Amino acid sequence: MEASDSGSIREMFRSENKIRRNVDRNKNVCDKRNIDPKEEVDKLGRVLSQEEIKTICENLKKKSSININDLALLKLSFIQNCDNISLFFGIEGALSSLVTLLIGTNSIYQIAAADCLCNLSLDISNLKGCIQIAKAAGIYLISYLQGLHYNLMNSCLLALGNLAASDTQCWEILRSQGLLNSLLHLLKLRPPTVIENALYAIVQFLKVGLYHLGYEELQKLSAEIINEFFQNPSPNCCTALYLISCSESCESLLLEKNVVHHCLNIIEDCVVNADSVKSITSLIRTIANIIPERSGTVVVYLTFHWTRLSKIVECLLNSSYSHFKPELAWLIGNILNHSSGKGLESNCYKLFSLF
Repeated sequence: MEASDSGSIREMFRSENKIRRNVDRNKNVCDKRNIDPKEEVDKLGRVLSQEEIKTICENLKKKSSININDLALLKLSFIQNCDNISLFFGIEGALSSLVTLLIGTNSIYQIAAADCLCNLSLDISNLKGCIQIAKAAGIYLISYLQGLHYNLMNSCLLALGNLAASDTQCWEILRSQGLLNSLLHLLKLRPPTVIENALYAIVQFLKVGLYHLGYEELQKLSAEIINEFFQNPSPNCCTALYLISCSESCESLLLEKNVVHHCLNIIEDCVVNADSVKSITSLIRTIANIIPERSGTVVVYLTFHWTRLSKIVECLLNSSYSHFKPELAWLIGNILNHSSGKGLESNCYKLFSLF
């Protein structure tokens, strides 16, 4: 063995011992200060080996041997390497043991289990694994959305959103388990600490299932999304609004609620930066989607507000976000191609000259 090789091995052992000491020290500090050890492990950012993951899974199956630190590390391992997700699913009884913790009576362990399921479902290439989670845990994750434990609800919503976005098979399983009704329930209640994650789950649900929903289902969901948009035009809410605008079934509702007017108002009031760019992009797409409606109501409205629209276009084109150019070109092109926009050719070409 060369000297450099032995030096590398010694360095590896030193590093591992240092990490182990840090874990033990942090645990002792947590015990003394009554700090949540899960947060401390998260901050530590420890990388697990596959052997350690196997050990944690074996402890998970014993239940009495598992601790909250192990679950926090397991959760992190699924983000650190997708191979760890495959490894977990390859261990017989690991998933069912995790679900057992989820449906237990200890809320700290329930949240930790939901967090693990959330990260397990991030690997959408592992469709078989996502389907296993949906079948084994979906009904329990959904049932907790009716409760009052907001931390648990948030973890469940993130997991359900990831699962819904993985594939139509998972989406259908969750739909049959009542996910849509639970999400509608949350939109009506609007619990402040949960609403953003509820909107995240709705966005993921719509990305896969928009064209699989029945007319009445989509109308109910769209009405709640629009109501939420008027109260809280957050990035996820704006994305949800854009997604429903992709369906002709929602056209009359979007017109009835005068959504384009509200979109313009919000864009005008926004400072274009990293915090607002996602919302602005979704609202531009929403307007562009509604413009082709047959009555010409939106084109007529924009005709009377052309100065406002022109200022918005100029402002966005002068921003540092180059992706606005094709988005705005699509919007203006839809106006130009509409039968009600025949007298707007010169105005549209003036806007195109700004590109």
